[in-house]
Amino acid sequence: MKERVENKPQEESILEGMLMVRHNKILLTIALAQILGSLSPVIPAIYFFKYGVGSVEFGSKTVNGETLMFFFQIFSGFPSAIAMFLAKKLSNKLGGPKNVFIASKSASILARTAAYFVGFKTPKQIGVVATLLAVASFPDGASDIAKTSLWCDSIDYVEYKTGKRTEGISFSVQNFLSKIGSGITLFINGFILSKLGFNAKLDLLGKRQPAVFYKWQWPIYMLAPAVGAILYLIPIFTINYPNSLKMKVESELVQRRAAMAETKAVPLIEEDDMSINSDQT
Repeated sequence: MKERVENKPQEESILEGMLMVRHNKILLTIALAQILGSLSPVIPAIYFFKYGVGSVEFGSKTVNGETLMFFFQIFSGFPSAIAMFLAKKLSNKLGGPKNVFIASKSASILARTAAYFVGFKTPKQIGVVATLLAVASFPDGASDIAKTSLWCDSIDYVEYKTGKRTEGISFSVQNFLSKIGSGITLFINGFILSKLGFNAKLDLLGKRQPAVFYKWQWPIYMLAPAVGAILYLIPIFTINYPNSLKMKVESELVQRRAAMAETKAVPLIEEDDMSINSDQT
């Protein structure tokens, strides 16, 4: 059927949409936290388990580093998967997503510092370290959900302040930051490996890597993420979006949208109905 009213799509400037991000201080703060967090001098875990661990004797069985890594990461990371289902309850109990971030990073810092002094040579030490990281991973799993929740809150707040919703550009920034962080991490991985003298050709020749490479495996694997957590927390502490403000924003937005809906709900008189009424007259 032919439309009786021509609807023209509203044209918006891409630049204007990008500039709207400047009003979203929460988004910019999280962005800064993610970038700072990715600056920690880490290397992939496989390098620690392959070179720093080598193999471990579990009773009469010898387990190589790669196999140990598989089971170690499942055990230490499983609680984070459970926490995702309890993220909302944990956020409410702690007083908001910001406090979930603080709890998550603080737990990681404390657990990794303690694990570093425990060591990673005997099966008992490995079990203690895995338990410490498992406990710390619980709030970490909830923080991923809390981050998305805080992103959404920031969009509501921008609409509350400016009258415009910036969902598209905000989540584009989120995806872009994910790629930026991955790029920074990969660059630092390569830089650290280079500084430690790692050379893949030595493996092919059956030779050992430099002694300094083995020396720094454990400190970098266990403590570098703690450094990243500290850097991440610095901007997070500046976020000020309590639950009281969140409820106020959401309540007022509901009222605004209801008022706009009433304004737009104007009765339409069909042309056919008008012609019928005219004939009857």
